Order: sequence, then C-alpha cells, then structure tokens
Amino acid sequence: MSKSMSLTPECAMRQIPTSNSKAIRVLIVCHDRYLSGANRALIDWLDGRDKTKADITILLPRENAKSRACFEQLGCEVWSAPFVLATKPIERRGLAWRLKNFVKLAWMTCAHPIISRQVAKKALDCGIQIVHSNSFATQFGIEVAQAMGVPHIWHIREFCEADHGFTHYFPKRLEQQCKNSHAIFISDAVKAYQMKRFNYESWTVVYDRVCFDPSCEVTRHFMDDGVCKIIMVGAISEGKGQQEAIEAVKTLRTEGRNVCLYLCGQGDREALQSSLSGCEDFIYDLGYLENVNDIRKYMDIALVCSRMEAFGRVTVEAQYYRNVVIGADTGCTSYLIDDGKTGYLYKKGNPDELAKKIAFCMDEPNLMAEIADAAHVYAIDKYADNIAEKIYTIYNSVLLPSSVNDMNAEFSCRSDT
Repeated sequence: MSKSMSLTPECAMRQIPTSNSKAIRVLIVCHDRYLSGANRALIDWLDGRDKTKADITILLPRENAKSRACFEQLGCEVWSAPFVLATKPIERRGLAWRLKNFVKLAWMTCAHPIISRQVAKKALDCGIQIVHSNSFATQFGIEVAQAMGVPHIWHIREFCEADHGFTHYFPKRLEQQCKNSHAIFISDAVKAYQMKRFNYESWTVVYDRVCFDPSCEVTRHFMDDGVCKIIMVGAISEGKGQQEAIEAVKTLRTEGRNVCLYLCGQGDREALQSSLSGCEDFIYDLGYLENVNDIRKYMDIALVCSRMEAFGRVTVEAQYYRNVVIGADTGCTSYLIDDGKTGYLYKKGNPDELAKKIAFCMDEPNLMAEIADAAHVYAIDKYADNIAEKIYTIYNSVLLPSSVNDMNAEFSCRSDT
C-alpha cells in the first residue's frame, strides 16, 4: 500500500462489521455519472433485489440529478466525489487534449489520494464492508478500499484497448491492484482476454441481467409496411461501427431497396456529418433516447457493428423486442447470436457483406418472423432473471476468507448455464 493510501490509526483500528450482520454494506463506485451502459447494467440487478441482504451505497464521480434520482428510487444512498477516470485513449491527440490530459494527470496524482481518504473515512463511519467498482475504467474504488482495509471487487465490463480504445495511466500500479482485487467478468470473452493480462485474488463470470418490459407490446410484423426499418443503438464512436452501418445502407439504397436506418446514442456527431450528408431521407440521427424500447417495437432489424462487444446488452434488448439482429462476428456478439437461428453474423469490417445480410433478411420476411421468435425465447430464458443472488454470494465469499478459494469453482461456468 502506498504512503498516500496509508490509514490513520483511528481507521486502522476501527472494527468493521462482519458478514453475520443482517445486510452486507457495500459501496459501489461508478465510473461515470450518467445512465451509461455500465450503470444501466447495475440498475438492472439492483431493481427488485432483496434489500435485507445488501445495503447499497452508490458513489458517483460528480453530481447528476437524473442518476441520483434513479438510484435513490431503488433504495440506494447516493454520494458523489470529484474523481476522474484513470484511462486515456491509445491514439495520440492534439494540443488541447494534451493540456487537459496534463491537468487530469495532476488531479489524479495530487487530489485523488486526499479524496479517497475522505471517502474512506465516511465509508468506515457508515460501516461499509466491501467496495465494488462497477467498471474497470476507474481505479478510484480500489484506492478507497485500500484506504479502508476492506475487500475490493472489480466488475470488469471492458476489453479496454480492443473495444473502447483506451488504456490505463498507471499499468504497474494497476497490475498490483488487480492482485489485491476480486473480479467479476461479464462474459467468458472478457475473462479470457483479461486473465491473460492480469492476475486476481479470485474471479467469477456472471453475465449481466437485462431487464425485460413485458408491457412493451410489439405489434409490427417484419416489414409490414414495405419498408425495412433498421435501428442501431450505441455511443457514437469508431469502435461501435456506425460508419459501417451507414455504408451498408447506402449500398442498399443504390440497389433500389426501401430501407431506413435509425441511429440512437450519445457522443460526438462531428465524425458522422460528412457520411450523413444527402442521406436525410433514409438515415435518421435520433441522438440519446431515454427509453429506446419505445422505438424498437417499430423496427425490423437491429445492427451491432461493434469492434468488440464485452457483453452486448443492446443485442439482448433487440432480441427481447423481436428485432432480427445482424452482428459483427467479434467479442461476445458471436456468442449471443446463433448464426442463422437467432440472428445473423457478418465479417467485421466488411460493409458489403453486411448489406448482403440485410438484403437476405428483406427477401425472407416469413423466415425473419421465426428468427425473431427464436431469439426472443432464447434471450428471455438466459438474461431476464435477476443476478442479485449471485452477487450476494460473491459478497459473502469475499468477506469469509475460507470461501474465497471456492469462488472460482462455483462461478467459473457461465451464469446462464
């Protein structure tokens, strides 16, 4: 433990409640303050949980009224603190970014040790027993856990370099922090990738729960109005592959196909502007939507063109609401889609093949109804059940040293088996 993370005598001697308490007290550290994919996944398992088994406090990196209200509605106390992501993009950026990066690095070096000790003191006063970081993109949670002297769990949802194109600022420090942390991987694909890079005190694989809204009734039949309506949900970025989808749809339009593309997600629109020029009649940029499912029920096909999906909640959501999913043959997407049975796969980086897959679907509306139904049944069976009980078991395991050695054996299989 570094000097900056050393405990005061009072903190070091403080009695931490044992796992025999009625509810385990957990501080969950979010990597951002928005209702992002990681935070939505967190919300999905917090929703409907047994509050007598875990008392959850959420820590946000700065205040956000919408996120606060959402977590409080789920019975969680919400804190905020001015910490930043310990990650940076792999590619080189311009002068403005370098200046911001310098300030960020200075903040992590000088302010984070002070802020983490402040949070640790408050957490100890509240009887927090475990710190659970909801993303691998933040190292603040492990800093707080080390200052408290309590177990730390890393919920690893990212490939990092392979999907989001980022790396950590302090790789040597990260390596040691991983050794002192328990890991929850959200897919076997993420586990295989990250276990080659880091060692952990223990590890588990628990696929995310994705909430299903049975009240969202889908009345549309595949292309029942003669138009193929395609939706693509995800942050606007190179890694998500919007450009690939746009190229495929343009190709189909030049062939005389009646197809429209709807883009949903937050992010920098600048890179899309040139691609969307002249396409206003058939490509619609809807921006960020609070409830995408309100749109999904009017769609025929969902595209997942990501470079590397760690899990793919947008794939599962599309399957829930009977969109035929066409996805890139990478990451966890190829696990979620049984090609030709619950959707279709195409070669990542090949928009021409993607266009051909879309054209095939347009020509086979009856078959697409069967594919959509099969995918719906599969997704409901595998991903609709709450994973809270699995998380509680992990919490108990890390609090009881005798149980930690059994964690890998108990959870090494997929949570959907």
